[in-house]
Amino acid sequence: MADTHGQSHSSASKHAHATTAHHDAVDSWHDHSHDEKPQHAHAETVNSGMVLGVGVFLFVLIVVACVIVYAFYIGATTRTLEKRELATADAPAKVFREWKGQSLIRLESGGTLQVPAGEEGKTKNITLVPIKDAAKGVIAEYAGKATAGK
Repeated sequence: MADTHGQSHSSASKHAHATTAHHDAVDSWHDHSHDEKPQHAHAETVNSGMVLGVGVFLFVLIVVACVIVYAFYIGATTRTLEKRELATADAPAKVFREWKGQSLIRLESGGTLQVPAGEEGKTKNITLVPIKDAAKGVIAEYAGKATAGK
């Protein structure tokens, strides 16, 4: 059987492995003399402790980086929202903070407090009594009811 190049092929030569006739020369690092003693495998062994240590270190580094980024994001978002909420004089957050501050002062000392009444622009007055005086009044009221019932 002739192919297009005029060479004949037998059935055994069809499956012959084609390799180059000459291999490249081995570099001097790999070329060992016959009088050298055998070398132990050195590239195949891995320090498993070092690999584990590097892996754990990188994992911790990534977790710490994520926590830092998350904390920065939460802090920046909180500061931005606070600036927006307190931007105007009649901002609801600003009004609430002032009202809460006044109410805390009055809870300690007593007095009256103006609170929103539910309708726009309406307020109502609440009389605050220090907790010690309120407790004495409640005790006296219940003591009076208990003696009146006998």
